[in-house]
Amino acid sequence: MNCSNEPQQPNQKDWKFIKELSEPVNFHFNWTRSSINSNEADLSQGVSIKNDFPDPEHRLETACEDLNNFFADSGLITNGDYKIIIQKIDTECFESYRLDVSEDSCKMQPVKKFSAGAVQASVWKSQGKNDKETFSVSIEKRYKDKDEKWKSTNYLNSYDIPKAQLILAEAFRYLNLKISDGGNNNA
Repeated sequence: MNCSNEPQQPNQKDWKFIKELSEPVNFHFNWTRSSINSNEADLSQGVSIKNDFPDPEHRLETACEDLNNFFADSGLITNGDYKIIIQKIDTECFESYRLDVSEDSCKMQPVKKFSAGAVQASVWKSQGKNDKETFSVSIEKRYKDKDEKWKSTNYLNSYDIPKAQLILAEAFRYLNLKISDGGNNNA
């Protein structure tokens, strides 16, 4: 591949889309159902997030704030009865988590996390068609804003790309070992 004719990257002052990306997303919901089906959570009395996870670096702060804003934008009461609880649990594997859903709460944690500096990849498990396990990977970078509050972004600087490659390769390896072992690998 010949990259000698590649144009120069524009100056950051010319990145007019940055302001638009930094503005909050306004969600528009058109929910018409007022009753729940079996095996569904009743959110009619609102949702509240309870963060019991030891987080001295405040890495979950932005995620909890974003989730709370999503609930508020959707019209849900944000100090309601249904609890979403984030907590550390003992598992067979370092940084392995689970989803525990009950009638009155939901505990959500990634299956596995990989980090290189401020860049982190999280492996998530869900149920696909015919109850088949499916996995996805999200990637984010943590940083402190001008007020020293922890934030996260999906945008990476050029020097973050090798870190992202490393942790994505680790996530890929983890998932391939897990799948080749029939989902029983605790690697």
